[in-house]
Amino acid sequence: MQNLKNDMGKRLREIRYVFFEGRKVSTRQFAEFLSETKDNIANYENGRAYIPNRLLLSLYLRGYNPIFLLTGESSIYAGNEAGTALRSAAENQIGGSVEMLSPESDKRISIAAEPHEDFSVAAGDVSKAINKNKKIRRQS
Repeated sequence: MQNLKNDMGKRLREIRYVFFEGRKVSTRQFAEFLSETKDNIANYENGRAYIPNRLLLSLYLRGYNPIFLLTGESSIYAGNEAGTALRSAAENQIGGSVEMLSPESDKRISIAAEPHEDFSVAAGDVSKAINKNKKIRRQS
């Protein structure tokens, strides 16, 4: 059961890392957006407490998939209108399809900025790669 809480906590942190227009927000900011306390969010993310239904519902209404949060399966974005808008915004920001990011892992991920152009970055450096790509485009 502890593994389940830890896994759900990691996925909640992943959502926090893309919560505000594809950008990471602090635990305090995330808690304020969701009408939770900073300590509660920290407890959920660190696997010390289960994520309550009220938080799952709140995230769903903002476009995040509770199935992803609970199981890690499916898309991070919900199938509702808010989730469709988030997915579209994320794809437009990056310029291609968006896969699940793992900000806590040491694995490197690849994102497509153009249909034929790949960038490989550590999850924490995604915004740097996007900004670097924008600078390259301006210089061209």
